[in-house]
This record gives sequence, C-alpha cells and structure tokens, in this order.
Amino acid sequence: MSTFSSKGKRTALSLILVVSTIVLALYLSKSDKLAFPIYTANADTYQREKVADVRVEKEAEIDTILEALVKGSSEKVFILPMTYEGIEMIFGQKIAVVNLHESGDENPPVSWRTGYFQGSTGGVVTSVSLQETMLQRDYDGDWVDGVKFLYEGEPIEFEHVSGLSGAQYRTVHYILDELNIGDTLANIFELESKTLSENGRTITYALKGEYDVKGRIYYFEGGMEPWLEILESPIRGISLEIGFGDDLDPYIERFRYYIKISNVEMFLGQMEIQDPEKYASLMETGTTDVFMRLRGISSILWAESELYSESEFVEFLK
Repeated sequence: MSTFSSKGKRTALSLILVVSTIVLALYLSKSDKLAFPIYTANADTYQREKVADVRVEKEAEIDTILEALVKGSSEKVFILPMTYEGIEMIFGQKIAVVNLHESGDENPPVSWRTGYFQGSTGGVVTSVSLQETMLQRDYDGDWVDGVKFLYEGEPIEFEHVSGLSGAQYRTVHYILDELNIGDTLANIFELESKTLSENGRTITYALKGEYDVKGRIYYFEGGMEPWLEILESPIRGISLEIGFGDDLDPYIERFRYYIKISNVEMFLGQMEIQDPEKYASLMETGTTDVFMRLRGISSILWAESELYSESEFVEFLK
C-alpha cells in the first residue's frame, strides 16, 4: 500500500487551503453585493422570465444600479445599444430615462425599429422585458417611481410597443372591496363612494382629489366627447382591483385609457383662449397632447362591458 510522504501531505494541504481561500473570497465578494435580475418575457404567456443577474455593491447609488441594468439588458437580451440618461422628475415622481439606439451598422442583424418593435407578440415581449428589468418590482429598497423609454432620443410611438409609450410606473395595488369610504390611495385620492348593484354585476365608485397629467386628448367635433389617454401622471402609480359579486374575474384599472373630460365646454374654451394653435390642431386632426390638472374620478363598470370613467378639467399647466 502506498502512502503520501510528509512533503506530499503538506502540498495537498496547501492546495486545499488555497482552494478554500478562493471559495471563501468568492462567497464573501458575492455576499457584499446585491443581485438584480435581467428579464426577457415568455412569448406564449407574456410573463417575465429571468435570463441573468447583474451584481452591484450594496452601497451603490441608484444611478449606478440603473446604469448596470441598462448595460446588462443591452448585452444579454437585445444586443443593441442602450444608454441610461438619468432620473427626471415628472409631477414630483422620480422617472428613470433610458434611450434605445440602433447599432449604426449598414445591415444590422437586429434592429429596434424593424425587429423588436414589430409584431404583436414581439412588441409585448420587448415591452415586458424592458419594463420589468428597469422597474425591479420585487426590490423593496429605494427605487424610482417609473421609467420612460426613448428611441434615438425621441418618444416611442410604434403600434406594437404601446407599453413603451410615455412613462411606465411601479404601481401600488388596491382592492376596492377592501377600501372604506375616506381611505386614501397613495396620498393622492380619497375614496368618496362605492356601490355594488343588487345583482352584483355593476359597480360604481368615486375618488376625490386633484392630479396632474401629461396626456393625449382625442376629440372629433360633432362626435364623441373628449377623452384622455394618460401618458404620465401620479395616478399611473396606482392600480385598483374591481371585483364583482359572482365568479367573474376582477377588472384591474390602471388609469391610463378612456378618461372622459366631464366639463367639455370649459376645457375646450380654455384651450381656445390659452393655446389657439393647439385648439386648431385638435379641431383639425382630432388629437393633441396636453399638460393639465384634473379633479376626481367617477367610474362605472359593467360585468358585460368596459370601465367608463370621467374626470373634471381644472386648468392647463405650463
């Protein structure tokens, strides 16, 4: 039977100590860092799926973390340039700004415009991947309120990536059934009223409070009354679950689409006085972007139909 010499035993012991030291150092280096996931999305379910982590020092500033996430998403998911432009304050909320760039190659293998922004499925996958990576919804440390994506420095206006239009928000979720009259929602609104019909299939509620909006107005003279698509606003940081009295799935209101302007004459009159060019453009094209303050939300939801909401115009903002 062969045995190790004393010298061989010392060599083996030294090797074990070296390996153990390296393993311990790697463990300690990882334990001193925070891991933030980079996401793609499942093409069938549209649910986010983690593809990698980026690790940053525990004491890292939020700008450093956001920049690392942009770099990781660029390199591990899209293989296209992306730049982190910093944090912009929009209506008192911290919104990270991310700029998407083309590669600059004459015949690039991938492209935002002709690739990731195209097709219903592809557009949703792109939107979910970018939103979830930057919003980091599971992280409970200090974070931004939302993220805004640009394409070559301009707002993104492509049909299949509407999820990248305007700011996208980390939302605080509320359940209407669990709210009592007078309860507050994100220090913006107070629940003023709520009713459920006897058959459990019609719900009305009202929220009291003022909120500022960057939005897109749609209006055709002689036709439907003005309605609003909210692109940026503190109200976008709220979602409200509205459940019925039977086994129907609840409706989740995210306060973006189809908000009717209730005091139409005042709204149009003030626009004509304060910004005649914008008013003329609205009358001619049927749509224009606005900055304004609104008051309250009154909503009614039918089980067989969609949510109908309206809000009162207060004033235009500079």
